[in-house]
Amino acid sequence: MTKPGVRPWAALTGASILQAVASWNWLHAYFETYENNDSVKIGFGKMSKLLQPLTIVSHTVPGCATKFYASMGNHTFKAIGLELQDFSTGDTRHFTFHANGSLVLEFLYIVDPDNWQVIPYVATRLAQEGIVMRESSSPLQLSQ
Repeated sequence: MTKPGVRPWAALTGASILQAVASWNWLHAYFETYENNDSVKIGFGKMSKLLQPLTIVSHTVPGCATKFYASMGNHTFKAIGLELQDFSTGDTRHFTFHANGSLVLEFLYIVDPDNWQVIPYVATRLAQEGIVMRESSSPLQLSQ
């Protein structure tokens, strides 16, 4: 029981309003995308917090091509990934956003961390491509 005239909630700030709007958008996007889809459940992505923001990750599914993502951050049960293109110059792998300018955002669910890798990178400039992300060392297993 609170005393009369005492608010039991924190005062609104710019940061708390931004967090509330972001949470609301996450919820709407989830239900618009997966409302009638039984293949994705909230509990499937308990390990999604392993995807740290501002990292490059790769997801390999046996029998399918490897996909690369810029991890944009995580939430309780999923992360947001911005799909990247990969290309090589010599024996160095580089990553860039899609050439046509379209942003391909996906919800990422970590069910089996052994299928995910984190790719260390540095920004570099290539004459024909502009600023790209260059793989700076061997990929690391997400489960490490």
